[in-house]
Amino acid sequence: MMLSIASPGNAFCDMFDSGVGAVEAIAAVLNLALVIYFFFRDKKEFREKEDKRIKEQVHYAWYDALIRERLLNTIDDYFDSVESVITKDGVGQERFLEDIRDIKNIFNRYKRLVFPTLILFSDELKKSVWGLIQENHDQILNEYEKSHYDGEISNKIFELINETKTKVYKELYDYDINKLEDIIKNK
Repeated sequence: MMLSIASPGNAFCDMFDSGVGAVEAIAAVLNLALVIYFFFRDKKEFREKEDKRIKEQVHYAWYDALIRERLLNTIDDYFDSVESVITKDGVGQERFLEDIRDIKNIFNRYKRLVFPTLILFSDELKKSVWGLIQENHDQILNEYEKSHYDGEISNKIFELINETKTKVYKELYDYDINKLEDIIKNK
């Protein structure tokens, strides 16, 4: 049997090997800890991005359902109803007064339909959109009265209707863009 000779060089090598092994073990543990940390951080970031995307989709779905299916159709129906009254056949003072009354009734009926929907969004939107519609309503009545006395329906009435539709749609679009930007900023 051979006895190993204890020498300071062997002890140093053994200690160095142990130290290197310990450093490698610590480095492996740190690498594992960093991998786990970055994995969970990425997972958290992904979850936050996914939550943000879902909120945006919900906003779009809600807005589309409310605006496209309800509000825009109601506004289109309002203007179509006014156009149908204006283009009805008939003459005379009685017919004129009946048409004016019909236009005012249409305005009031659609006011009850559009107002609650606009209030869901904001008071500012309600005031701006309904202000445009009301201004248009007054202009239509004035033009209709002028055309009654001229004996011919003016194209200005139809221009007013189309112009107001465009302005209302633009107001709703601008509101949607601003609201979406606010939602994105607040996340």
